[in-house]
Amino acid sequence: MIKGIRCSSYQRKRSSSSRVVKLLRVGFVFSFFMSGYGIAQAANVADASSEEGEDTRRNAALGRKKTISFLTDAPTVPSERIRVKGVGATPAELVSGSRADYLQRNVELGPLGNQKSVLTPFSMMTTTHDVIEDQQLRTIGQTLQYMPSVNLEGRGNGVFRLINRGYESDVEQNSRIDGLNAIITTPYATEQFDSVTVLNGAAASIYGPQSPAGMMLMTQKRPTDKPFFNFNFGYDSNGAPLESLDTSLGKGPVKVRFNYLNQTGQLYTRNSNEWRDLYSGAIDFQVTKHTKLELNGSQYNNAIYGLPGTFVYGTGKAGVSNSLPGAPNTNLPGYGTNDTGMNASTSVGTMVLKHEFTKTIHLKLGGLYEDASRSSLLAQNTIMNSCKEASGPCYQQSLVPSTKADDFRTWSNFAYLNWDVTDPILRIRHHFNVGSTGYSLDNWNPLNAGTAFMGGNPIKVGEGGLYDPSQGQYAPGINSNGNAFGSGQIAPGVYWNNLNADGKGQFKSASTVVQNMMFGDSFDVGDYFTIMGQLAWGWIQEANYNQKEVATKSGNVNGAFDPTVALTFHPTKRFSAYFNWGQDTAPGTYIATNGPNGTTNQTLTDPARSTQYEGAIKYLWRDRFLVTLGGFAMSRPYTIGNSASFLGNQNDMGMEFQVSGSLTKELSMYGGVTYDNARYHCTDYAACALEYGGGKKAVDFTQNSQVVGVAPWQSDFLLDWHPNWLHGISFNSNIHYQGARAANANNTTYADDYVTLDLGMRYITHLADHMVVFRGNIDNVTNQNYWATLFASDQTGGSVGGYSDEVGAPQTWHITASIYF
Repeated sequence: MIKGIRCSSYQRKRSSSSRVVKLLRVGFVFSFFMSGYGIAQAANVADASSEEGEDTRRNAALGRKKTISFLTDAPTVPSERIRVKGVGATPAELVSGSRADYLQRNVELGPLGNQKSVLTPFSMMTTTHDVIEDQQLRTIGQTLQYMPSVNLEGRGNGVFRLINRGYESDVEQNSRIDGLNAIITTPYATEQFDSVTVLNGAAASIYGPQSPAGMMLMTQKRPTDKPFFNFNFGYDSNGAPLESLDTSLGKGPVKVRFNYLNQTGQLYTRNSNEWRDLYSGAIDFQVTKHTKLELNGSQYNNAIYGLPGTFVYGTGKAGVSNSLPGAPNTNLPGYGTNDTGMNASTSVGTMVLKHEFTKTIHLKLGGLYEDASRSSLLAQNTIMNSCKEASGPCYQQSLVPSTKADDFRTWSNFAYLNWDVTDPILRIRHHFNVGSTGYSLDNWNPLNAGTAFMGGNPIKVGEGGLYDPSQGQYAPGINSNGNAFGSGQIAPGVYWNNLNADGKGQFKSASTVVQNMMFGDSFDVGDYFTIMGQLAWGWIQEANYNQKEVATKSGNVNGAFDPTVALTFHPTKRFSAYFNWGQDTAPGTYIATNGPNGTTNQTLTDPARSTQYEGAIKYLWRDRFLVTLGGFAMSRPYTIGNSASFLGNQNDMGMEFQVSGSLTKELSMYGGVTYDNARYHCTDYAACALEYGGGKKAVDFTQNSQVVGVAPWQSDFLLDWHPNWLHGISFNSNIHYQGARAANANNTTYADDYVTLDLGMRYITHLADHMVVFRGNIDNVTNQNYWATLFASDQTGGSVGGYSDEVGAPQTWHITASIYF
């Protein structure tokens, strides 16, 4: 019995030890389970509901597991899993466009600082980095096609001016790089920039004296928090291979980003040729905890030859057509020559210093220098009523050396101080800003360009059928090397050199100096209302010069007052309704006219003052999809012909509907619809009639006519579909519509409305643990022929009389393979 008792005691001790061990094991497992549960809960709390869907979609699209599971081998609870969500985005995901993030949640607005898009009392749209990557956009001009309130006034070979709400931009007033005034009439490559934003309408109280043609804000790429390497290999139709590099290096106080691009080959026309390269670098210095210095430098070279030249009509000369026929097919050569085109070189350097005195007081200083030069020999196609060799609509082609500005040199600056403070008495929160911004711009023209051959007059190349250039012949004396007219081939280099397209030196033809002082306050009235008042005073100095650099005309404006006030109602963080009123003062415009022996005469208009009324509602759905619906009314003095005096007003009234972001977890959308009723109203009928008659005799004209080149209706919608179940395969489409546009001031001829369709797809996979993205896009799938842009030639700096058109690109395709390290 004693043995039994001892045995029982031993068994009890052993059993107790076993239970203790089991309890310890269970405790360890439970602790591990609870640790995992705590991690999951912390991750879930940190990961907002709006971001959860994005992470889930992104992980599935990238082929990564949605969750990290613990205790999957536990025999007692085989179905129990702990899921940790909110996996942070890798550098490859951020720069590849794989997330299809088309929503710009915040935007930098000069002295106002960083603003939430949904609460900002202005109309704006942003083409994000993901749009640029997914659509394989090559130039800055292409980033603007999705904005229905924006048109491009094409000047050939990628050079354009911005048309916003029916108003034309200036060379520099309406464009900025990193918040600093920059040249708009020069090519830029998208590889240099992270995003492009357009603030619609008047904004002089924020950015200084300018045309009411909006503000294009180009944001350069900056170094990333984590290093990465990205190599891209592409190919554009019909034969232009591309290679580029995007990399960010460094950690801690010094980070560097570098972009390189090279592309050479044939474009969509058989006799065309393109060459372009870019070197762009950015350095971030974290000088102290509260001070940061951002430096950027870039050099972009671009040469394009053989693409279709501009089309001209309505010049008033004998035989020239006064109406605009349908657009031709630009796949055909003959609308340009292998010797016509442009060389362009753009050098940009910027510096931005940011300092935080306290959490509520911030200082920002910036400076930019840019030199944008070019030389060109233009193919001008004048649409004729009849030709000897061609039946139906035809054109006469000439070689025209450019005598206008071919080099723009500018310095620009800004200095902003922001202070957030609460009134201790009324407890009102104020957001004060004070600052200054401005620029100096010198225009340089080629000296005696074109005078070495035929006295600088255009050379007639030949004539052909508008829809079949081969129905034509070269003019006598043209050295075509035995090629037929429709081939677009002439003796290479002969006319470029004989016409002295580069000129014999340069002379400064014009200078503009603008500086602006501003003060503003946005203060909250209760929880639901914000009132903004922004006041600015501008100083403008302008002068133009002859070839001996003797000033022929100058003008000064001192203290031009440009106010803006806005009231915003924001009952929630996702909804706002606003109304703003503002006035702009724009520097005078240089109107160029052709003088004798290839020279150019310029006259300077008076500064123009415009007024704007704007209101809209904004709603941010589920923190991922922004919808804006608004209206506007604007007015500005207008010049006609070569008159330096204002003879009337351009009045615009319209509505805007804009969307951007993720409509669902699998569908991103960007675009909108704009209605713009843009009209000319002449206040001096007799003077207008004389100018419409070319300044020689009065002619009848249509009062309150539709503004040339501005479509009443325009829309664009870009869709990107990236379902999880396709495992990295995405599809995108873009449909663009532009209504019929008036093609002359009397509205007796119109450019037809048109629709273009773009389609594309994207495939994301991993090779050796590195992300690889394949992209393919077809633009203008239906090969629609259309006039991309048209404007009055003598509106601001064009040739005397008539109207100019640029034909749209035909069906083109692009493929790119990208790998990320």
